[in-house]
Amino acid sequence: MSRSNSNIDHYSVWNYDSDLKLDSSEKIFKFVLEKSKLAPSAHNSQPWKVKLNGEKIEIFADASKHLKISDPLKRQLYLSLGCLAATVVSVCDAIGIAYDLNWSYDKSNSLACSIGLTTSSGVTLDKNLLNALHSRVTNRLSYKNTAIDPTIINDMKALLSEDGVVLKVITNSKNLDHVKKSLLQAMELAFSNKGFRQELAAWIRPSSKKYGDGMPGFTLNIPKPVSFLIPSLLKKINLTKVMMIENNKIVNETPSFAIISVKNDEPLDWLKAGFEAQRLFLFLTSKEIAFHVLNAAVENNEVKDGLRKRLSLSDHPVMIWRMGHPIRSVEHSPRR
Repeated sequence: MSRSNSNIDHYSVWNYDSDLKLDSSEKIFKFVLEKSKLAPSAHNSQPWKVKLNGEKIEIFADASKHLKISDPLKRQLYLSLGCLAATVVSVCDAIGIAYDLNWSYDKSNSLACSIGLTTSSGVTLDKNLLNALHSRVTNRLSYKNTAIDPTIINDMKALLSEDGVVLKVITNSKNLDHVKKSLLQAMELAFSNKGFRQELAAWIRPSSKKYGDGMPGFTLNIPKPVSFLIPSLLKKINLTKVMMIENNKIVNETPSFAIISVKNDEPLDWLKAGFEAQRLFLFLTSKEIAFHVLNAAVENNEVKDGLRKRLSLSDHPVMIWRMGHPIRSVEHSPRR
C-alpha cells in the first residue's frame, strides 16, 4: 500500500507563485487539477481518481484506498471525495473561474461528482483564498486553552450552503464533557481492535519525504527514529494503553469541537458533508484556527447513538473535529 518514490517531490504542490500567470485554458486546467491534490482525506489515503472530460473535472471513488476496518460503510471515503470537490471549487474561486458543480453519485461506476469549468471568464486571483488553500494543515497537537471568538463560530454556521448539512459547535463544559468521553471511548475501542491497528499501521509512514501518501511520523508528533519502528510495532503489539495516553491529553485539552450532521446517512449526504467540511477548514485556516478530525465516535454505532442522545442531535453525525488556537505549527503531509 505504501507509495514511495524518492525522485518525486511530494510536497511541492503546497507552494505556489504569487505572480501566477494563467493565460490559457490549458494552464488553468493544469493548475486546478494540480491544486486539487491539496484536499484532505482519511489517513491521507487520497481515495480518488480525477479525470478531465472535455471541460469537466470528474471525481471518482478509488475502492483500492478504502479503509475497510475503520470505515466499513465507506463514509470516510465519501467525506474525502466531498473534500476534494470543495478543493476544486475553492481553487476555481481563488482564480476567479466560473464552475458548475453537479453531484452525480453513481454506485455502478464510482462517479461522485462532475465540475464544469468556464475558462473564458478570465482570471482574477484571490490571494487570501490561495493562501488558505496552501496553508491548510491538520494539527494533531494540543491547543491553547482559550475560547474561539463567537463571531468566528457564527461565521462558520453562515458558510453552510448544502441542503441537509447541519453544523453544531460545542463550547459549553457539559457538552464538551459528553464529546470528550464519547471520543475517548470510541478511540480506545478502535485501538483495541487488531485489524484497526494493522490498517492504521499500513498508512503511517517513517519521517521521510519520499512517500506520496499516508501520515509521516512528523505529522503525528512521533520522533523521527521512532517513526521507522511504529508501523511494525502497531502490527505486532497492542499499544492501546500507550496510544491512549496521548489521545487523552489532546482530547481533554481541546477547548471546542465541531460536529457536522446530515439528515440521511447515505453517500450523497457524506459527499455534501465533506464538501462543507473542507470549506470550513479553509475558513478556519484563514482565521489561524487549528483543527483535527477525530471520527472514531462516528464509526461506532453504540457510541454515536449515545452521543446523539446526550447532545439532542436529531440528525446523523458524520464528522467530528477538535479545534482551537494552535500552540505551534505543524508540517504538511505529502501528495501523490
